[in-house]
Order: sequence, then structure tokens, then C-alpha cells
Amino acid sequence: MQRAAQRLKVQGISAQQLIQDMQTLQKLHALFVFDLKSAVDSPEHFATNLDAYCISSGVTDTGTAGLPLLRQESLTAMQQIHAGHVARKDMEIGGIPGLRTSYTLSTAAGTLKGQQLEVEPKPDRACFVTLTAPTRQFPNAVLPVVAATTVFS
Repeated sequence: MQRAAQRLKVQGISAQQLIQDMQTLQKLHALFVFDLKSAVDSPEHFATNLDAYCISSGVTDTGTAGLPLLRQESLTAMQQIHAGHVARKDMEIGGIPGLRTSYTLSTAAGTLKGQQLEVEPKPDRACFVTLTAPTRQFPNAVLPVVAATTVFS
């Protein structure tokens, strides 16, 4: 994890912060998927990756009522990582109103594209799915399929 975090070098985020973020996600029982072949095939040697997790939202709002909080939290997160070209779109995720936030990141591996699905499916629950890849290799079809097939239990 240390070596991977040092190689990524996301502007505004230290390797130590990336490691702490990964450890936090691990404690949340997050799902991590890394496409190792994409790192071999990529001139940037960056592995396309996806993570998914849910956290306590601290609010009882769900669906459409939760969108203002999700928008604000997303804006804060994008500012913290110095994301560029941030765009948000309303999108149903597992049949529940949510957001898809698209952005770019400047890293030592070059410019990366990220997209994140954000939804509050239940009171006190916020769920996120994030996909990151080199811009020219971004698999645009993945998150729409995730959004359409997600089931919240």
C-alpha cells in the first residue's frame, strides 16, 4: 500500500493520507477492484480501479431529499483533492435518486478521470462508488451499469 500511494502522487494529497484513506475504507468493509492489466497496458502505468462503500450519513434524508447534502459534501471533497473539470448529474442508483460526479485529477501518472456515484438509500446511510482511470482509457460504460444494477439491502 505504501509503494502504491507513493507512486500515485495525487496533487494535494500525501502518500500518508492515501494510506490512511485506504485503511479507513478497509475498516468500512469497502469493495476494492484493481485492473492490474490496465497498469501494464497504460503508458502511465496506472491501474484502473473501483471502490464501493457505505457510511453513516448522520441525517435521515434519503433519495431526492438527500441530494443537497450529497452535492455539498461532493463539492468539499473535490476541493480537497484539487479536482478539475467537476461536473454533477442527477442519476438513479439502484432506483434511488442520487448523483454522478465526474472530475479530473493531476497526478504523477498523468491526468486521471474519476467518476463517483453518490446516494442516500436509507436514513443514516450514504453510499459511494468511485471509478478512476487514465483519461483516454476511462471505461465510460461501467458506472451506468453499476447504477442500474445496484441493490440496497
